[in-house]
Amino acid sequence: MVIPAPFLAPVHARIVPANGGWAVESAVPAGRGQVMMRGATVRQSPIVPGDVFRLADRVGNFVTVKVPVEAGQQVHRVGALRGPLPGPGDSYLIGSDQRSKVRLDHPLIQSRHLAVRRDPAGVLWLEDRGTAAGTYLNGQRVRGTVRAELGDVLQVGPFSARIGGNALEPLEQVAGVDIAVRDARVEVPVGKRANRATRILLHDVLLHLPAASMTAVAGPSGAGKTTLMRLLSGQQPAAAGTVEYNGTDLAQCRQAFAPLMGYVPQEDIVHADLTVQEALDYQSQLRLGSETPAADRDARIGYVLSLLGLTDQRGQLVRTLSGGQRKRVSIACELLSEPQIIFLDEPTSGLDPGLDKRMMLLLRLLADQGRTVVLTTHAIAHVDVCDTLVLVGPGGNVIYAGPPDAALEWFGVQTLGDVFSMVETPEAAAAAARRVRERQLAAVGAAAMPPPRAASPSWGQQGGVGQPGQQYGGNGNYQPGPATIAAAAISGGMGGTAPPVGSPAWRRVVIEQGKIFASRYVRLIGRDRTALAFSLLQGIAVALLTRLAVGGTVDWPTTFAPMFVFGCAAVWFGMIGAVRELVKEKAIWRREFLAGGSMPAYLASKVAVLGTMAAIQALTLTVTVWWTMGLPKGGTTFLPDGAVASVLPVGGPFGHPLITIFLTVWLGALAGMALGLLVSAGAESADRAMSLVPYLLITQLVLCGVLFNLHGLSFITWFMPARWTVSALGGIAGQSATATSTSGLYPHTGAGLFGNWIALVVLAAAGIAAAVYRLHKQGIGWSVGRG
Repeated sequence: MVIPAPFLAPVHARIVPANGGWAVESAVPAGRGQVMMRGATVRQSPIVPGDVFRLADRVGNFVTVKVPVEAGQQVHRVGALRGPLPGPGDSYLIGSDQRSKVRLDHPLIQSRHLAVRRDPAGVLWLEDRGTAAGTYLNGQRVRGTVRAELGDVLQVGPFSARIGGNALEPLEQVAGVDIAVRDARVEVPVGKRANRATRILLHDVLLHLPAASMTAVAGPSGAGKTTLMRLLSGQQPAAAGTVEYNGTDLAQCRQAFAPLMGYVPQEDIVHADLTVQEALDYQSQLRLGSETPAADRDARIGYVLSLLGLTDQRGQLVRTLSGGQRKRVSIACELLSEPQIIFLDEPTSGLDPGLDKRMMLLLRLLADQGRTVVLTTHAIAHVDVCDTLVLVGPGGNVIYAGPPDAALEWFGVQTLGDVFSMVETPEAAAAAARRVRERQLAAVGAAAMPPPRAASPSWGQQGGVGQPGQQYGGNGNYQPGPATIAAAAISGGMGGTAPPVGSPAWRRVVIEQGKIFASRYVRLIGRDRTALAFSLLQGIAVALLTRLAVGGTVDWPTTFAPMFVFGCAAVWFGMIGAVRELVKEKAIWRREFLAGGSMPAYLASKVAVLGTMAAIQALTLTVTVWWTMGLPKGGTTFLPDGAVASVLPVGGPFGHPLITIFLTVWLGALAGMALGLLVSAGAESADRAMSLVPYLLITQLVLCGVLFNLHGLSFITWFMPARWTVSALGGIAGQSATATSTSGLYPHTGAGLFGNWIALVVLAAAGIAAAVYRLHKQGIGWSVGRG
């Protein structure tokens, strides 16, 4: 075979007989060239009809060789989920452990993933062992123990098999995901009126991206490249038309593909203050599940780092990496779970030409390993390594979709850059899109694009083989029917199928992921020790400054200023500590949410860590006040009219004012923290969130009802955390409401003090609940199939 490629050696590879078949063998010394099979460099590898291998030089230039398939010959890849079913009274395990009866090797498979048992009556039972990725029977997640019938389809990770009479019958294993876009249109509303108009972002897209292929989406800024990729990944709904994965509408089945999907946005999706090892370790715990042994997770991390050329950077802080290395770390996070499809938004943005080429070659290798790779790019110098090039012109029109090497002839130009000079207006782009569409519609008749999947007949009804609504494609692969898809979409946890709220499985997910999120958050806070010290010492600073301003001995019942300062400072502590904590991680949380992260676990980790820090601040403030100013001693307090007020017992209801003041300051900080988290959940950026803090603090000062009598507007004070914090502290000090203060301040009984505390708890709970609602709505907007 003669290949006219000057960068190849005179004899680059040989096809030799091996083990009754054929193999490709490298004929060049290591370092001068390479033979690549399924994304890996090999010296010799067996080949079968349909295989693809590449001959490359040492800098990455390559040619592709495909082993031909004879006419009428079909190539099947049989799955690994196979084996005899247990007999009556017997059982066994399916998992990644060597001792498992059926062993499956994939990062999403736990060591003891699924128990298969047949009772003495001959009924077959399946029990998922609380895994992160889950087990699916006929497209529905297995929760606890479920009964399996003859003909049911079992899915464990990417493996699937049909339950036969005496054995698991493996279904064909297909690499990657086949994507078909049929007349999809994307539009967004313009204005805020009920009958507002819409603006079209993408016009009638018709595409077919084969499984295990690499596609580049290119075009000028603002044309709609990112919108198209969000449409393909299920994050942008289509106003008309459909996006199909393996023949099933993505809007209905995205949850089933969530564990097998990777998405790398333009922003870095790793924390800059973690090392590469730490960032990947936390991601592996979240994506692979805490049941996966640490040694297995570490081995997976090592493999991914080696694949991406980051082994030497394993212990390096992410912030110290170059732009290309940080992008590769983001890709590494997605590869931990061995996705079948991966989307990348501008992965070469900001890279020099050499790094640009190496990044594109890396993505080519990922596709060669059996993944469907889709990326957007401004740079078109190296799109020749892709299988499909999609050009998006002005106005959201697809002006080309096909092989990169055929684009120049299609447009009659010398370079791809000339294409966009020819198509500079939406009108010209629309005309080019109509030409492309005519060719695509003609090609559909020639099977260039798979036809819409027809509803296959159900394999049996009640009491027969299978269950109503089951569908099977022409190759025997299971395709969930409408009822199954609807149930899966509603069930919505890891991998996108969340267990019912409040169920034992839901609590287990929240607790396990909450621990991971909290551990990562504590490590991140501890990395910036200067900022941590300033945060924790705020209470001491406030107390010392107040002591300096007050001067001599403090008469607590008549000195109002200190308790006012402490109450407002408590709210400030909580608010300033929380107001950036959600929005600054928005890009990272978005990706983790789409990968199956639990929102209650994520928010609970923030509340737990920030609440602990607030407790430390409250304690240091209270202790410093005790040492420098003394604490209220209790006693008789006279009201403005001369009457004697009933007072709290000396030290308050807990026997010592230290405890009572600490609890009050802490609850005030928690209420402020909840308000800060709510602002952070709704802000567009960290800077925008911080800009709101002065307004919130001024609102607390003016409307808390202490400095001014609000008369008919006094009800507003009920919604101010500072009102209840200052009121409770004033009551502990034995103070009374003045003429300028709102009535009801400063409780002088234990019941009144508890009422103030309850008000702070209610405000904190309301703020957190509002943040939960905001994050929930945000999550719905991030994914078509998740709600």
